[in-house]
Amino acid sequence: MIEVEETVSFPVWDAVVDLPRSPMADGTIKRGGSVDAVSRVRGASPDDLGGPAAAPGVTVWSFAVDRLAGDSGWPVRHAGLIFAVRLAEDTGMSLRAAAAELAGIAASGGTAVDLVVGGQTEPGRLFEVRGLGWLVSSTQPSHAFAASCYLVPPVVRYQLDHR
Repeated sequence: MIEVEETVSFPVWDAVVDLPRSPMADGTIKRGGSVDAVSRVRGASPDDLGGPAAAPGVTVWSFAVDRLAGDSGWPVRHAGLIFAVRLAEDTGMSLRAAAAELAGIAASGGTAVDLVVGGQTEPGRLFEVRGLGWLVSSTQPSHAFAASCYLVPPVVRYQLDHR
């Protein structure tokens, strides 16, 4: 969870999907004393190994664009790693091999898709994670996010989170 004293200077996005919010599952990535990314979780997450393996969910990671250092692929690579343990378990591959496969999926460029972000249509990318779900990403000059859609169809609608 974001602590009250933390300042987030970039848009934080949430999926428009009919799943309950997971109040204790949100998180942050911090570097050098500032917040680089914030997550919003609805439903279950594939990396919640204590939870039910078949519970669907969507995790959206929003990133500070100025901290990406020109690496527009980082959001989808990061969001994809959430599938690593489940992919390894489901396929019998090692965790390292699963992480490498997910990095390859992210590097593939995915498929172009229209997203509705804050009520506006914009280009995004869609990546399939076999048997587990989808990755959806958008990197624009004003915002960047990537979503892990676990056991649900790909989510293409996102709204600002005003928490």
